[in-house]
Amino acid sequence: MDLTTPEKITLFLLILLFVVVLIWTISYIIYAIKRRRGSGKKPNHVQLYFDENFRNIIDEWDLMPRSQIKTWKKDMNKKLKVIDRDLKKLKKKKINVNSRMNSLEKDMGKLEEF
Repeated sequence: MDLTTPEKITLFLLILLFVVVLIWTISYIIYAIKRRRGSGKKPNHVQLYFDENFRNIIDEWDLMPRSQIKTWKKDMNKKLKVIDRDLKKLKKKKINVNSRMNSLEKDMGKLEEF
């Protein structure tokens, strides 16, 4: 079976297209495997900086792990309850002081009349 020249060119182009698609598919699979494993990327300078200085950054920014957050929250709630109680006492004292000041002003007014 002899092929004509246009048939040979068509067959050649189909084989070439198949090879290109096959090579692209293989390279994509290799890229996906490398990406999944993480071996294809090198850490950039920002990642390296954070890896090297992470402990110092946490200390400087006063960050804490989740385990410490729960105890901190309990401590802060206790402190806030004490502060709230003290504020209520101060408000009562303020009312008492204001009433005493008003009575003193009235008495001073009476003294000024003399």
